[in-house]
Amino acid sequence: LGYAGLYECTKYMTGKSHTEQGGKAFALYVMDLLNDKTKEWREAENIGYSLYGSPIESTTYKFAKCLRRRFGVIKDITDRDYITNSYHINVRENINIFDKFRIESVYQKLSPGGWTSTIASNSHPKLCER
Repeated sequence: LGYAGLYECTKYMTGKSHTEQGGKAFALYVMDLLNDKTKEWREAENIGYSLYGSPIESTTYKFAKCLRRRFGVIKDITDRDYITNSYHINVRENINIFDKFRIESVYQKLSPGGWTSTIASNSHPKLCER
């Protein structure tokens, strides 16, 4: 089961990023629910379902468009033409690369079907600061 928008889901439900206290607990809860669902499917159908932190670049635009059409423009949620890949930290957060990977590593463990972490140096102003 591939997923996107953990940042947006958490931000909408808690008012915080999944990198912050309060937001992180909710995001981990969502990840646990997704893993529970894939376990349920796996046991019921004897098929190797798992949760995958997918890099679905073209789909993030389609998801954003559908969310905006359904819910309108919501600041920091549907106000741009993409949603954030899987558990990735939103590109607008000012974070260095070491903190980014440390924070994302918690979510990688909850994506047993696979995951990817990426960097875009032009998106994160402090990306290469130590």
